[in-house]
Amino acid sequence: MKDENRLEIDEMLDDAADSWVNFNELLRENHCAFDEALYQVDAFRQHFLTALEQLKICRRNLLTICYGICKKIKEAQPPSDMLRFLYCAVVTDRGLLLDLGGISIYSQTAW
Repeated sequence: MKDENRLEIDEMLDDAADSWVNFNELLRENHCAFDEALYQVDAFRQHFLTALEQLKICRRNLLTICYGICKKIKEAQPPSDMLRFLYCAVVTDRGLLLDLGGISIYSQTAW
C-alpha cells in the first residue's frame, strides 16, 4: 500500500513539474513587462481599497472586509457594480489584494 501511495505522489510531482511555467515567460507570453505587472497590481489594489473606503467598509482584516461586503450586498438589492466588483475581487484575488496595503492576511481563518 505504501508503494502505491509513493508512486502516486511521484507521478503527481512529475506532472506538476512538467506543467510549471516560469513567471517571466508567463509575462512575456502576455506581452507584459514585470514593472508594468507591478503597476497594474498596485492600480488594482488601490481601486479595491478606494471602493472599500467609499462604501465605508472596515478593512481591518479579511473577516471584517467579507462581512462588510456581504452586509452591504444584503442591504442594497440589487447590488451595485462596485459591490459586485468587491465581492468578486475578495473571493478571487484576496492574496493579491490583501497581502499589502496594511491589511493582515493572517487573520483569514474565518473565511
